[in-house]
Amino acid sequence: MRELRLLLRLQRVNALRRNEIRHTSDRRQRRRLLWMLVLYVVLAAMGLFYATAISWGIYTAGLAAMLPGMAITLAAAATVMGTVIRAQGLLFDARGWEHLAPLPIHHSTVVWARLLDLYGSALGFCLMVMLPATVFYSMAEGLAALPVWLAIWLFTPLIPLGLGLVIAAGMAVLARRFRQRHLLVALLVLPVTAWLMLTLYTSPLSAAGGDAAMLDMMRSAGGAMSTAYPPANWAALAVQGSPGHLLLLACVSLGAAALAVAILLRWTPGQTGRQAAALAHGHAGRPLPPLWALVRKEWRRMLASPLYLMNTGMAVWLAPVMLLLLPLVKPDAVALLRGMPQVMSPLMRFLPLAACAFAGMSVPSAISLSMEGKNAWLMCTAPVSTGTLLGAKALFSFLFSLVPALLGAGLMAWHLRPGWATTLATLLLPVGLCAFLSVWGLVLDLRFARYDWESEQQIVKSSAQMGFGLLSGFVLMALMGAALWLAPARWAAQVAWALALVLMMAAAVLMRGLASRRVYQIE
Repeated sequence: MRELRLLLRLQRVNALRRNEIRHTSDRRQRRRLLWMLVLYVVLAAMGLFYATAISWGIYTAGLAAMLPGMAITLAAAATVMGTVIRAQGLLFDARGWEHLAPLPIHHSTVVWARLLDLYGSALGFCLMVMLPATVFYSMAEGLAALPVWLAIWLFTPLIPLGLGLVIAAGMAVLARRFRQRHLLVALLVLPVTAWLMLTLYTSPLSAAGGDAAMLDMMRSAGGAMSTAYPPANWAALAVQGSPGHLLLLACVSLGAAALAVAILLRWTPGQTGRQAAALAHGHAGRPLPPLWALVRKEWRRMLASPLYLMNTGMAVWLAPVMLLLLPLVKPDAVALLRGMPQVMSPLMRFLPLAACAFAGMSVPSAISLSMEGKNAWLMCTAPVSTGTLLGAKALFSFLFSLVPALLGAGLMAWHLRPGWATTLATLLLPVGLCAFLSVWGLVLDLRFARYDWESEQQIVKSSAQMGFGLLSGFVLMALMGAALWLAPARWAAQVAWALALVLMMAAAVLMRGLASRRVYQIE
């Protein structure tokens, strides 16, 4: 038990980077870590704000009975995603297990410590989503169900935690058996994720029928959540006074968690070892120009890292995949949407902004310098200029984000058939956003660059530049939305053209300044 407590404390200290903040002599590094903690607080506050807004909307609509099922379904979805991402570096990273192998600690103790760490983070996700729902449900129905809510809080993370561990373990198995394994995993996970999101988000459309259909749409969404995730229905019935359903939820949750723990304890990640490097392949051919050779290097670097690929590549491809699957999942969705003029009018106004929704969530350039790690000095020997080095990273980030953004914008315009001006704006605005964020990501990475990391998770998941890159995308989306809202409706498309031009010009100015910067300064 003492060893378990020590490991949990060590993991908590490492996650918060407390020792580095307290003892580092590098003031720049201390400021970077402190800003990273501030960023975590801001993102948590934003998540709590969105959860509160959703719960408040359901409460004011008089549908407080929906709150338990809604909250538990959203918390489960967040837990599964968070577990899959964290487990890759916490449980299935061979390098991390190699560092722990010399310690005189039993392997099962290490597994338990890491599982409890995952459970703690999953519990935090659940509390962030479920706390507002608990408050508004208690305001509507009284405090009698509060003890049941507290019990549900403890059980809710267990089932999605087990599911996330199974998915992460499957990804780890695939990662050892296939050559381009990380790309294969992304291609398998992406359509499944898009199909689940599309099924959930389009379910209310079946209830749409006019101006008075909003409550029916919300009830339909609540029913879809309960059907898609039965434990949410059990929890709702338990809150309403059914002890049998609370017992059922507890038993299934504990059983799922026990099964996942048993599998992990028997399958020893620390003893699987690392797969031998793949045989070099290729053939002599016409050499690429330096710029495109460096772009190809960036692509191969992304394929070599599952964390890098999944965290910067998944989100931007969700929109086009969902739009491709839309005729299969909900064939009548577009027709139903066109039959709702009260929805189509603002949608046409903000369609260029909707095309940018996922493009702002992928900024590979924000960590492209830091991902070089301790091998960054090799790039100092490349016989190319700084502008070529940084230009290749910006170009790769731009192309990587632009292809799915344009595909999603084109599919959106094809489904909704807007006028030529809106269609052009829907294509141009994502181009401008991708161009600006690709260069802005380099600015952030040059400001917060770190090459002495021990695990890629420290850069991909816990770096200030990655967090500020995502936050920059959200801020730009909010500013562009305000500009489109303030503009007259008939000039909305032209305002989107102007915004795209401003973003492209800003990207060019920033890139010109970066060409004279010094990079790979390792202190």
